[in-house]
Amino acid sequence: MWANGSLESRPSLLKAFTVADGESYAVMPGGLNRVADTPDDYVVTYLSGARSKDFWVTADSPDLTHQSMLDRTAFEMVQEGNLPSRVVDNFFWFGRYAERAEMSLRLIRVVFKQLNGIELMEPESQQTLLRAISLQTKCLPGFTEGKPDLFEEPEEELADLVTNAKRVGSIKANLLAMLACGEQVRERLSADTRIILNRLRDRLSEIDRAYENGLPEAPEESLDGLVTSLLALSGLSNESMLRGHDWLFLRMGQRTERAIQTITLLKSTLVNPLPELAQQQVLESVLLSVEA
Repeated sequence: MWANGSLESRPSLLKAFTVADGESYAVMPGGLNRVADTPDDYVVTYLSGARSKDFWVTADSPDLTHQSMLDRTAFEMVQEGNLPSRVVDNFFWFGRYAERAEMSLRLIRVVFKQLNGIELMEPESQQTLLRAISLQTKCLPGFTEGKPDLFEEPEEELADLVTNAKRVGSIKANLLAMLACGEQVRERLSADTRIILNRLRDRLSEIDRAYENGLPEAPEESLDGLVTSLLALSGLSNESMLRGHDWLFLRMGQRTERAIQTITLLKSTLVNPLPELAQQQVLESVLLSVEA
């Protein structure tokens, strides 16, 4: 098990399960593993402090189907061709800005729903989520300074995080940066992709009008169009784009940014202990923001 910053061997007790299968029994591909709390504790029971963990058997033989994009064999599957560094750089950052905008949009949209919901949010959970938005967008100091008046009236700061194009890390700044990268490689994008990008520009104009006097009445609904457009872009890149070097660098940018954003989200929301109800509200918000 993982302890003290490394893997350690511990006494464990494996509990497997079988189910009736006609006149015989079938062993389930997984079970429950109970792990001792210390290396010298050979009495592995719940009462002794042992921890229970699920385990899965995903195959009856090694999985040899996966190919890393770093392997030469995987590169041979990619359409050969020489692309200028400018092109692959723009595709890489197109992917990063798209993921960055989507993760921030999802989190802000969930926070809007929680703040405007029927259930009253605990002060600790509200402050945690608002700080997480500032850390996720890197628009600092924002909610990280802990000013009481900012937490009591967060509407102006939240509206600025959505619409201020001059604020690096805001929703609009990320989307404009993504659109700029797309414009640089426009000739390599499909017609459907260009249509989605044009719709995104229209959505941004609608956002400016909706937020002209601060937060609209239902701010979470105003962001739905941006999220669905980004999802459409992701779907097009996965299903309809040729697997060339441009696609490879686009995917590298997407996966790199998704990893960074996910780590940042978990670090800013789940590290510091909170009261039970507040912790539950934060956990629910995190799961909703990643569609889990």
